[in-house]
Amino acid sequence: MELTVFDMFIRMFAKGLFPKRAAKHTMQDADYSKPFQVPFGQGSFLVIRTELFRQINGFDDNFFMYVEDADLCKRVNNVSKLMYYPNATVIHKWEQGSHKNKTLFKYHVNSMKYYFHKWGYKWF
Repeated sequence: MELTVFDMFIRMFAKGLFPKRAAKHTMQDADYSKPFQVPFGQGSFLVIRTELFRQINGFDDNFFMYVEDADLCKRVNNVSKLMYYPNATVIHKWEQGSHKNKTLFKYHVNSMKYYFHKWGYKWF
């Protein structure tokens, strides 16, 4: 599933209003007991081969915070496969800072605007 403006809106402003769409966006129907290709992954825990990271020219410096992981994942999937592996484990204290802080919220919105401008707006 591609990242869309609608999905980002749901995640930030309309939690619980579109449960089927949210479930699709978070791939809740996937079999998490075995590896599978994913469109994007949480940036707090991505592992990438150095040669692949160099091939895609690393992170896009136009992102300060937020959505840079989705951009990186999209570029990986353009030349390779981004995979989920069930045996990898990480604990991430998800603070959702941009939901609580106006400055971080502004960074988040600006990053989303840049991402959708860069890749073309996908509304749904």
